[in-house]
Amino acid sequence: MYLSTLVLCLCVCVPVSLACYPSVRHDQQTFCDSRYVFVGVVQRTIDLRSERAFLVTVQSNLRGTVGYPGSSIFVFGFGRQNSCGPTVLQNGQRYILYGSNDVLEPRKISLVHHEFLSTYNINKLRNYDCSCRIAIGNRRLSDLNPVNIQVPQNGVSPRDQCIVVHDSWSCAFRTGFCARRLTPYGRICTYQVPLSNCVDRNLA
Repeated sequence: MYLSTLVLCLCVCVPVSLACYPSVRHDQQTFCDSRYVFVGVVQRTIDLRSERAFLVTVQSNLRGTVGYPGSSIFVFGFGRQNSCGPTVLQNGQRYILYGSNDVLEPRKISLVHHEFLSTYNINKLRNYDCSCRIAIGNRRLSDLNPVNIQVPQNGVSPRDQCIVVHDSWSCAFRTGFCARRLTPYGRICTYQVPLSNCVDRNLA
């Protein structure tokens, strides 16, 4: 009886736990899919029943216009009752905040992603070309060739997208970006890997 109960628990609990981990996405995908990306300072945190509200002072807009610099807005993240845990932002801390309009309440801005403000992160975002689309492949190749042989059937012209490997530990995956470059065939989206001292953390 105990064994059958344990097996049932594993079958039910494991998928729920794994659902809290997002699918592998390139940072450029998250940036380009967000309606707003901006630098803001968290002033106050308010715990609501099923969500958490953050009063944020806008410092600069990086994508879209969420508000003019110096204005204060509310953005909303997960609350304590969320199965994956609440969104945690530190009061007084500056962040790069990614948001989109809520589907049910269009005037409400829901947080999609956040990261600490740094020169590296700002420079990384400036490289992103949202006229290009990134598609994630499923075969791991080396950093020197971060292009997948198996092209996803997403209907996007090869001229307008970059196919990258499904390997979030890869230096090329973490630091690279997709942007248009002038070639003999016109301006085509190509995957660029900046020269850096980045070292792969995955040694397998």
